[in-house]
Amino acid sequence: MPVAAPGTAVGTMARLSMLAGLAVAALSGCQSRPRATFSLIQLGMTQYEVREVLGQPSNTISAPAPTPGDPAMPWTTRWQWGDTLSTSATSALFPDQPPSSRIGAVWFNGAGHVVAVQIPDPSAPTRPVNRWAEPPR
Repeated sequence: MPVAAPGTAVGTMARLSMLAGLAVAALSGCQSRPRATFSLIQLGMTQYEVREVLGQPSNTISAPAPTPGDPAMPWTTRWQWGDTLSTSATSALFPDQPPSSRIGAVWFNGAGHVVAVQIPDPSAPTRPVNRWAEPPR
């Protein structure tokens, strides 16, 4: 296959096609797994076993270091499936907060064993419900 010269119409189209393919590949990693698949995850399973069942996670979060005087988190790593750009950013900024209930997640201890599982709920609201917000007019 001939290589197009940079700056030509053919070269520009080739670059756009390549970028579109990369975008599709990146977005396909964000697809969530079926809820039933998460029910196969059991406490004590290893990271290898979880990856065999659920595949590669869309996001990996490390527990934040404890502040002086506070206990360490009961988990060291959290894997998430079905992340969007927004949920990935939120998890990166606030790793100690649980992910949206629309996201599937598995928490691991320092030995790499499952200590908690969150089965994704696609019917959950995308935004948290503020019970104290003014009612709509």
